[in-house]
Amino acid sequence: MAGYPPAGMAWGGYAHPAVQQLPQRPQALPIEALGLGIGSRIEVRWDIVPDEGEDGDPYTKWWGARIIRQAPPQQGVPMGPCYVIAYDSDEGFEAEERTIRIMSQHDLVDLEDGDPLHWRREGERWEPPEEETYR
Repeated sequence: MAGYPPAGMAWGGYAHPAVQQLPQRPQALPIEALGLGIGSRIEVRWDIVPDEGEDGDPYTKWWGARIIRQAPPQQGVPMGPCYVIAYDSDEGFEAEERTIRIMSQHDLVDLEDGDPLHWRREGERWEPPEEETYR
């Protein structure tokens, strides 16, 4: 799965120099504050871009995932809890585990890529306003 580079999200990658210079970094939320728990199902919005040389246009997909555990804290990064989610296998992509931080009701950060992504509870119909999409 590939996402477009973050647009206008200073906290997209915690190691990014601009984020390191902020006087106060955004804090992640515990899943319980959002009515979620270990085992909860969410959907994460991905922009799928075909590999170079492949046919097809980029498209957006809400990818199903389950919160499977809290991840150990990262040394020297006191920004709140992080979690491991397991994405469903779909559309030729294998099931995959990723480490995330949930930043708000509909925003998370993939800690492996530094990508900001939108999320929603499984079955919700919420869509981000066009000006808030990460492209």
